[in-house]
Amino acid sequence: MSSDNRITASFVVPPELSDRRLDQAAADLMPEHSRSRLQNWIKSGALTVNGEKRRPRDKVMLDDRLELDAEPEAK
Repeated sequence: MSSDNRITASFVVPPELSDRRLDQAAADLMPEHSRSRLQNWIKSGALTVNGEKRRPRDKVMLDDRLELDAEPEAK
């Protein structure tokens, strides 16, 4: 059974989040998702920075583009 209900989002890092950890910036930009879920998406490559896979502890810079394309969690 496949689902077309993918979770997608796109953000540009604003000045106040520049030089923060990727997982911290993502948590501020997407407060509706838990920090652990965001970290899992980062590690799996579902959440990328400028189209590249990064680690949760990597820093983001001003105007970096965060893109999310993830499967929703099974209920």
